[in-house]
Amino acid sequence: MAIDIVPFIFTAFLAGLGATLPPGPIFAVTVAEATRRGFVGGFMVVVGHALVEVLAVVVLTLGLGVFLTSNPVRIGISVLGGFFLVWMGQDLARRASRKATFIREEASTEDGVGYRPLLRGVLAAAANPYFAVWWTVVGGAFILRGVKLLGLLGPIVFLVCHWASDFPWFGFVSFSVGRGRSYLGDRAFRWIIGVCGIFLLALGASFVVEGVRLFVERA
Repeated sequence: MAIDIVPFIFTAFLAGLGATLPPGPIFAVTVAEATRRGFVGGFMVVVGHALVEVLAVVVLTLGLGVFLTSNPVRIGISVLGGFFLVWMGQDLARRASRKATFIREEASTEDGVGYRPLLRGVLAAAANPYFAVWWTVVGGAFILRGVKLLGLLGPIVFLVCHWASDFPWFGFVSFSVGRGRSYLGDRAFRWIIGVCGIFLLALGASFVVEGVRLFVERA
C-alpha cells in the first residue's frame, strides 16, 4: 500500500499545481487585495478559497458529485457567479479611477484586515463554474482513489497535497505584491487594480455567456 500512496501524494500535488498556476478569479482577487492591504489581505483570499475547497471535498466524499455537474447547477453557478465577478470587476475598476492614497486609506479603514478579503476569496471560488467542474471531475477521481487507499483519511490527504501547491504559490504572490506595493507609484498602483478589475469583468462575462449557452442548449 505504501508504494501506491507515494504516487498518489505526488500526482495530487501536481494536479493541484496545474489548477493553481493558470490565472483565474482567485489570482486576480489575491493580487488586488495584496496591492491594497499587503500580504495579509492577499493571503486571506486564499484562506477563503480553501474553505470552499473543504466544502467541495466533503460534498464529493458524501457522493454528491453528480449534483455539482448537473445542468441546472452549472447554469446557475455560471450565470449568478458570472454576474458576481462582473460586479467585483467593475468595483475594482471604479476604485482604480481614484487616487492611490485614497484606495490604501479606504482599505485600512474597512472592518478588519481579514474579513473582506476572506469573504471575497469564498465568493470568488464559489462564483467560478470551472471550480465545481475541476473538483468534481479531477478532485472526485482523486478522492475515490484516496478512499480506496486510506479510507476516510484519503480525502484529507488529497486536500493537504492540494494545499501544498495552493498556499505556497498564492503566498508567494501575496508576499511579492504586498512587499512591492510600497515602491509602486500612483499610476502603477492604479493600473494593477484596474487590470485585475478588467480581468474579472471579462471572466465574469464569459461565465454568463457560457451559462446562457447551456440554458439554450437544454431548452
